[in-house]
Amino acid sequence: MRLYLSSFRLGNRPERMLDLLRGDTRAAVVTNADDYKDVDLRATSVERVDG
Repeated sequence: MRLYLSSFRLGNRPERMLDLLRGDTRAAVVTNADDYKDVDLRATSVERVDG
């Protein structure tokens, strides 16, 4: 298992993530856990990140 961890978006070395994405790879992006926000505001935040 390879991990790319960043505390803000893709961090200051996003090209390193491409190095990890080779072969038969699955990937997941976990956005900020804005649990205090209502459903609509969380959806807006996810859309902004996922574009």
